[in-house]
Amino acid sequence: MPIAILDLHTNSTGGAIAACVVLRSFDSPESIEERTVMLRPVAPSARRPFEREVSVLRAALDAVETDIQVAVIDGYVWLDGTTRPGPGAHLHQALGESIPVLGVARVRLDGGRPGALEVARGRATSPLFVTSVGFPPQLVGKLVQAMHGRGRIPWAMARAAALSRGRETPRRFVRPAAVRPRVRLPGFARIARGLGAGEHRYFELLPGVAASPGLRRISPDPEIRERLVEQAVVQIRGQRGYAFVDVEKPCIVLSEWYYAHGARLDLYLDLLHELTHLRQLAEGFDLWDERFEYVDRPTEVEGYAVAIEEGRRLGMTERDVFQHLSNPWMTERDVRRLVGHIDTFLGGGELPNISLARRAVRRKAWRPW
Repeated sequence: MPIAILDLHTNSTGGAIAACVVLRSFDSPESIEERTVMLRPVAPSARRPFEREVSVLRAALDAVETDIQVAVIDGYVWLDGTTRPGPGAHLHQALGESIPVLGVARVRLDGGRPGALEVARGRATSPLFVTSVGFPPQLVGKLVQAMHGRGRIPWAMARAAALSRGRETPRRFVRPAAVRPRVRLPGFARIARGLGAGEHRYFELLPGVAASPGLRRISPDPEIRERLVEQAVVQIRGQRGYAFVDVEKPCIVLSEWYYAHGARLDLYLDLLHELTHLRQLAEGFDLWDERFEYVDRPTEVEGYAVAIEEGRRLGMTERDVFQHLSNPWMTERDVRRLVGHIDTFLGGGELPNISLARRAVRRKAWRPW
């Protein structure tokens, strides 16, 4: 998922230069697009704090051609934990809460207010201070640590700072990182797009799903498959995120933004993935089992395996597979490890950590978005 690294520099004349460095993933060693914009920022307002910074950062985001999924700023999202909004929180609001925003600050706020996650990188003795909105909080430290560069400051952040200060010239190119695979979907895989926000039956979104070969991977038992599809509920709600299972309902949750704008193939495969989770939940598995890393969690590996087997059957290339699996909370190394687990399972092997996952634990209710 493309990630925008943003930096802003105000010059002596009152104007500003904002830079945007776009990465394929958090650990990418190179950019796929770079842009700078020069603007005279709006005057600061007591009623609308950080409006000046937000207006320039938005202009930098608008200048790129890549479909951005996560924004990272040099600074704070929250000024005191999770209640007093900083520039990152105001940017998130200005973007309609459509994408997560991470703040990576180099300097601790005066007074050492609690709330920011301290993240050490390389051999540096001073940490970075990380805050976020719209993002699973337990993953942000790992992703900042994974960003390319040996020093305290990730390479992409240093690059964006150099661009905003005019020390470097942006490389103007776009690689086809955000282009979705062109796979012709058969009737059973077509999503009904006209539904409004609220609760719907699973087969309302996928009217032809009963004919999907993917269901047989979810369960070989036709009675279980029929019951799953008949009883499954999908809630279309919220503007951010993608898809997950609300274990308290239980139901599948699709964000309104993803339902309206997500690629049809991704939506179809994700709905199969989440239906697999509903079966696992009924069998007693903890879908948020924190004993395992996300890509080593057997419930996730099986869900992705269902989706990838079906995607390959429909004509997805291995590059398409890698793109479908990529998301803001996984590095490229994570994705490669996940593909290895998927191929092992689809080749007849066992899911990773499945024996331990079957041991009863106290199930946690958690919503990522």
